[in-house]
Amino acid sequence: MREGILRDETSKAANDINPRWKLVGIANECSVFTFNDYNVLFSIEQHLSGRWKHASLTMARAELPSWGDISMMKNDFFGRDAYAIQILPPSSEYVNAHKYCMHLWQYLDGLKWPIPETVLSN
Repeated sequence: MREGILRDETSKAANDINPRWKLVGIANECSVFTFNDYNVLFSIEQHLSGRWKHASLTMARAELPSWGDISMMKNDFFGRDAYAIQILPPSSEYVNAHKYCMHLWQYLDGLKWPIPETVLSN
């Protein structure tokens, strides 16, 4: 399968997002949502490793989203009971297209990655 954004799956998944988020358009084939001072680009993407749900969060003011902001986005776009990850690649592979943007990913093709037990027991 060709890599890229899966438009039909993205549109369908966008219907399950918390309704406080307003769909305001499409940018680079991603659904664009706003809520208060937050902006999210949302997509379902096909990669060589499988299908991934992706959401990136920016704010109207020039600052990084807080943990609370990212957690709110995770709950609203991926679900309260879902796992989502941030990926911190090697420095040689880092891409910074927006200084104040944070990304979350969720693998959709059945694999659940291991979680250290201490994360779940705290």
